[in-house]
Amino acid sequence: MANTKLEVIGVKPTKSHSRKGDIAELKAVTFLLEKGYEVFRNCGCDGPVDIVAIDKENNVSLIDVKTLVGNYV
Repeated sequence: MANTKLEVIGVKPTKSHSRKGDIAELKAVTFLLEKGYEVFRNCGCDGPVDIVAIDKENNVSLIDVKTLVGNYV
């Protein structure tokens, strides 16, 4: 079986919950940036909030990103 691009650079694909959560957070950050928010991520692994987003009117949103497990439509 051929190596994936990730394996070539030393990152092995994984289905771990923490990796899935990291990807979900990055997607949320990207979405918010595209909508014009200023976005700040939590520096640690724990805490009540994953993302702080500030809109153009300086309204602050505290966001805790969650992922679903399963096959949802």
